[in-house]
Amino acid sequence: MKLPKLPKLSLPPAVWIVLIVALLTVSVGTGIYFYRRAMTAEAIIKDPQKLGKEDAKRLVESLRKLMELPADEEPTIATVADASKLKDQPFFANSQNGDRVIVYTKARKAILYRPSTNKIIDVAPVSLGENQGQSSAEETPAPPAPPALPMMEGTVVVLNGTAVAGITKKVEDGLKAEMPGLTFGDRDNAVRKNYEKTIVIDAKGGKQELARAIARSLVAGLSGLPEGEATPSADIVIIVGEDKK
Repeated sequence: MKLPKLPKLSLPPAVWIVLIVALLTVSVGTGIYFYRRAMTAEAIIKDPQKLGKEDAKRLVESLRKLMELPADEEPTIATVADASKLKDQPFFANSQNGDRVIVYTKARKAILYRPSTNKIIDVAPVSLGENQGQSSAEETPAPPAPPALPMMEGTVVVLNGTAVAGITKKVEDGLKAEMPGLTFGDRDNAVRKNYEKTIVIDAKGGKQELARAIARSLVAGLSGLPEGEATPSADIVIIVGEDKK
């Protein structure tokens, strides 16, 4: 069986030119697309930290909105991988997995920051030595424990946030021995009696460094004044929780 002959396609020269140009445009466009994709992949392979650098830049920008940061150096940033192994260090007492450690070497400052809540957990001076111990924070050794606390002054009131009698005196006596510059008001009871964790409150908003130092000493968290609690006249309020029993 013979197939019928198809008629020859006869087009004017101008139409052929248009078709050829269109085909070339599609081919070149497709080639450019895949070339750019290949170049992007090659750039990432050559610089595997590129995405990490962008994350670090965004993290520092977020942190800069919360506190003053050194402007003349880029920090080293690490991630807390296993907070349970760091709890014996005061700086990491309240750390959680996923927290970031931002270390400014020239400024000798370490910051513990929690991206999930956009909060600064702790700030401590860094003593740089030749033999830094290893930690479970990725990429960089953990900052060593802060040096002895300088003389810091302020008024403090200790409130009992539990049903355990005498718990505030133990906390107060420990702080008096460690921080002799503090002046303590009369111990009292908090309105609530079910605080699980001890918290430290900068009641007037002007003693942040003192509040952080006390929180490190007590291995306690920083907080605002809980709802329902009376506003005190002291600079710092400590509400003792059941973790101090």
